Amino acid sequence: MIKPNQSIIASLKEVQLEPTGEYEVSGFHEVDAEVASYISRIFDNARINTVNAENKAFDRFTESAPARRVVVGKFDSLIELLQMLRRARGRLTSPKISTDELPVINVSRSFDVVYSTSDQKRDSAAGRKLDIISDAHTGTPFAALDRSQAALTYTVAALAFEKETLALMLNAISMHLRFAVHQSFRVNVSVARTPVDLDCTFTDSRDLIWSDMSAPVSTDRLYAASITLTVNTDIVRALAVRSVQHRTQIVSAATKG
Repeated sequence: MIKPNQSIIASLKEVQLEPTGEYEVSGFHEVDAEVASYISRIFDNARINTVNAENKAFDRFTESAPARRVVVGKFDSLIELLQMLRRARGRLTSPKISTDELPVINVSRSFDVVYSTSDQKRDSAAGRKLDIISDAHTGTPFAALDRSQAALTYTVAALAFEKETLALMLNAISMHLRFAVHQSFRVNVSVARTPVDLDCTFTDSRDLIWSDMSAPVSTDRLYAASITLTVNTDIVRALAVRSVQHRTQIVSAATKG
């Protein structure tokens, strides 16, 4: 309260953001799709210069459309995966596996998730780094972002009719993961009606261990192997906020009457 012998020498207006209680978090769907795309892109530049009986299936695989190389989804068995491929490719009545169904790669994610801070990053609370989302027309802030990390567990399974085809698939993936300059990628998600980039990184590069999962399917011999890979990904939370104005007055020192 201003005393009679005081006067206002300055009036400061401060805008603060207060959370409303509503929020939105990012999921993992877009990360799953980009992991599959990353694995598929490994084969974009793979080449067979001398095609023969042992490598012709792999040559056909590298020349196929990227979307046909990798299937995303979790299946209880190889048979269930092959049945899904038949349905997707219109071969419901086919009694045997078609040669154009394989080779193929299946990417699936379990719910073994570790929420922690990676060595390279720290959790950032909303507002600490002023990561604010504002209305494009009015400039009014309406959300603030929290950002943390999670380690996701993926299983990559490669399936082929021939041993050599499977060997070439495993070698291509393993050599890429061991020597790739960039094992990181970005995923764009929509949070609070705003596109936000998530940083993702494959953490497995040294000890890559494939497990044999080959099994006979009817009269056909199917060769398969799987590997478990870990991907660190950002998680974002958009906190709804409203702008609240606070006014502070600076008054002069009291003068003696």
